[in-house]
Amino acid sequence: MSNKNDKKKTKAKRLGIKSILIHGDNRLAITTFGKGNNAEIALKSDTKGNEIKDKLPTKVGGGQVHKIAPDIDVKGRDYQGNKLDALLNNPAEHAGEDYLKLKSQLEKEFFGQEFPNDNIRIQIIHNILDIQKILGLYIADIIYCVNNLQDSPEDIVGLAMNEKTVNINLGKMLPYLGFFGNVFQTLPKIAANLRENVGKLKELEEQLKSKSTPQFKQANLRLDIDNLKKEKNISKDDIKKYETYCNNTEIVDKHNKSVLRLLGACRQCTAHFKGENSIFFLGNQNIKETLKNKYSKTDWDIIEQSYTKRTESINKTFLNHSKVNLRILFGIFDNVEKDKIIEEYFRFAILKEGKNLGLNMTYLRETILDEYLKQIKESKKFDSCRSKIYCIIDYILYRQLHDTDELNNMVAKLRVTQDSEEKEILYKSFAQTAWEQTQRYILPFYERFLGNSYPAFNSGSLNTQLDKRLQKIIVSDIPFVQILAFLCNFLEGKEINELLSAYIHKFENIQSFIDTLQGLGETVKFTPSYELFNGNDNELAKKIAKQLRFIISIGKMKGDLSEAKRPLFKTAIRMLGIEKLDIEQDEEKFNTWLEENVLTGDPSKKKDCNPFRNFIAKQVIESRRFIYLVKYTKPQTVRTLMQNGHIVRYVLTRLPETQIDKYYERIENGKEKKLSEKIDVLTNKLSSLSFQLLVDNKGKIKDASKRPGKQNVELEKLKGLVGLYLTVAFVAIKNLVKTNARYYIAFAAFDRDFHLFEEKLKNDPDFKQKIGKYDNYFAITEYFLNNDDKKKYIPDPSLSDEENKKALFKFLDSRENKQHFTKKWNEILRNNISAAKEIHETGLLLTSARNNVAHLNVLTMLPKYVGDFKKGNKQPMTSYFELYHYVLQRLMTSPDSLNEIPKLQSFGEMLQKYNAPNNDLMKLMFVSFAYNLSRYKNLTIEALFDEDSETGKELTVKWKQKEDEKKKKKNN
Repeated sequence: MSNKNDKKKTKAKRLGIKSILIHGDNRLAITTFGKGNNAEIALKSDTKGNEIKDKLPTKVGGGQVHKIAPDIDVKGRDYQGNKLDALLNNPAEHAGEDYLKLKSQLEKEFFGQEFPNDNIRIQIIHNILDIQKILGLYIADIIYCVNNLQDSPEDIVGLAMNEKTVNINLGKMLPYLGFFGNVFQTLPKIAANLRENVGKLKELEEQLKSKSTPQFKQANLRLDIDNLKKEKNISKDDIKKYETYCNNTEIVDKHNKSVLRLLGACRQCTAHFKGENSIFFLGNQNIKETLKNKYSKTDWDIIEQSYTKRTESINKTFLNHSKVNLRILFGIFDNVEKDKIIEEYFRFAILKEGKNLGLNMTYLRETILDEYLKQIKESKKFDSCRSKIYCIIDYILYRQLHDTDELNNMVAKLRVTQDSEEKEILYKSFAQTAWEQTQRYILPFYERFLGNSYPAFNSGSLNTQLDKRLQKIIVSDIPFVQILAFLCNFLEGKEINELLSAYIHKFENIQSFIDTLQGLGETVKFTPSYELFNGNDNELAKKIAKQLRFIISIGKMKGDLSEAKRPLFKTAIRMLGIEKLDIEQDEEKFNTWLEENVLTGDPSKKKDCNPFRNFIAKQVIESRRFIYLVKYTKPQTVRTLMQNGHIVRYVLTRLPETQIDKYYERIENGKEKKLSEKIDVLTNKLSSLSFQLLVDNKGKIKDASKRPGKQNVELEKLKGLVGLYLTVAFVAIKNLVKTNARYYIAFAAFDRDFHLFEEKLKNDPDFKQKIGKYDNYFAITEYFLNNDDKKKYIPDPSLSDEENKKALFKFLDSRENKQHFTKKWNEILRNNISAAKEIHETGLLLTSARNNVAHLNVLTMLPKYVGDFKKGNKQPMTSYFELYHYVLQRLMTSPDSLNEIPKLQSFGEMLQKYNAPNNDLMKLMFVSFAYNLSRYKNLTIEALFDEDSETGKELTVKWKQKEDEKKKKKNN
């Protein structure tokens, strides 16, 4: 369990402290970690330590509070009995407005009033804001993928939002609909789905009508027809639909338009803080009615149908995979009601409740096996059933240990540990206790497997029984959950897991703070715009988190791409590059060449199939990296990006050294070179790779089956090269998408802040004047700059110099007189705003950048500009931030964009001259963000953009060194 990258826990966390909260009339509470994400109130006091209810010192997790004020002193011991002390800041010392002075405005927005001596509600607010922010990223990416696969110059999601647009033809996207589950419809797919039930019914009815059917069979046919209608719920409407769908495309177009319109509604909701769509998710609980009234009833029907299909799919998966396990568990726990076992096992297997106990159950099981059942891990006898044995043992451990004093004590001890080595000692100790609690269940089960005597279980009627029981567990009546399930159609397994895991964490945090406030005697009431969180006695957040654990189970589902074979082959070959064949631009010639050279023979028969058909299928099309690239880029984008040696070399330098060694050995059969030399060799090979390497002089695909042994070695090298090619392209594109995400979040935050300041300063004549004539994007920053001017100390002529000096220091120390910006940044920002206004008075640069970010235009236009990046420049690429901004700035200064402005033209000329981003332009583009100075710095200074990454750390060190040198020169 040892990990070199272990982050040391804070002393507060080791002592069990979760939060230090202030509320009400200067009251203080300390909470400790409870079960899962829950918080338990351990101490109530005022902010100076005077007793309210509990006597001091009060036990807090692993320690005791000895005093409060000015700081909080907690003393305790670690799991080995050594002294452990923590001195914590008292939040009362920092209470009040935040850096932007928006706390009170946010509290009025969400709760209808200000809470000046409260730091709990603002934490609830920021968790809710994160919900909107997180979803916005995913929706923007989904819409980009839809438009990218459609290969449309227009935003088809935007077109679908326009009621004047009658039909939305999915066109080129049809082969890729498998990427999006079954949410889109095609005529053949609908007919096929209905044919299975309605078609079978019609077939039986025709047999019944047939004069050749014997009379004794007619009674059986009638019975079969009645049973089929009853079992499959076939109505007259279904029969009518079947006949209509087989002959009418209008219904399909209407359905697909509704799907796209739903995506557009989601985008509107997350892109704007206020407006008619902004409370679409977080507003009232009548989301469904809102949708029906704004668009059409069929839109919400699609969401409900999608949710039902997904829940049925999870049910079916659970039933198919758990029948045998349940039969085994019925035998192990023969004195427990089967219904209880079924529900508990479902919660364990599907809702993953075993992962929320405060310790790693998998590691505990592994420790027990090492100590008591080593044969299971080592003997080949268990190879075919090891995963099943592990699953049963995990459930037994979960069932017998959760909610026990032994487990709670173990979790408390684990919290006090500092690193993995200490945890390892505790797990070995706890394994003995756990084994004593569970061996009477595990041993009989294990011994039956050991003797090969476990029977093959017949599920019998278990499926029907399970289905009825599970329907009660998994049904969701929360529209927000159903919408998330709908959006999961458009995401891959990993994305689903990341999105819903983040949401589960946010909703559990919200519920924990609500519970804490209620435990402190406070009333929690949200404004109508956020009444979603008022539901069910303030426990709706908890219910949502619980149901999202169920939805996350769909993460492993894969789309069906059987209809995309030909387009994927064409994309794969174009991605690798076939320019020397001189056919890429001619679609008809390309199709002919593809048929004659690649798609020859039967892929199911190796002898008849062209080996390079299998090569492309196995090495490219079946790669997860390739699928990602198909969704986010065009083949030509990958091709042009990979031809730029600066980018390829940079990505290779970011890969682990072991990975470089592995690829180099496979491609070059050698280890003797230095790492930098290996990267140079691989860079040259990747940037010059093309499909031409796979064909002979006549342009025909080489037949690997006829090659002598040495040539087969070359084929293996080629597999390694293609694998690395896809890896480098995938890493580069994914990091550009991540970079775009940072700016997407920043623009969403700006939209929110602008609205809040507009509301807060509606009676401020200066601010109102600036935003009254036009949307002045500089207004917030200028407000703080001007406010700083008002806070300058004016000497009192009636006082002596010494007295004025003392008054000055007192003035500077006062919280009310703290300036928003330092003198240095005040000057820098005024100059930047002045320069930005020369380009456009209201902030055209920001609106242009925002539109490009929202539509991920950097990826769309990458082929046009990436070839010029660093061209003729001896300086290596330093970050993805650098590449992203070069393309973005080229896009913004292009002749068909903003280049009619003289000042911008000069920036465009510099970009083309140096083929690298312009730092001055970057600072002007985002100066509207400067009211939040840390955000502005992080988005405009390369070294700070991603300072937690390896690259960011390196750049940050260099940046700080340069800053120090500037200071020294200035001081000298």
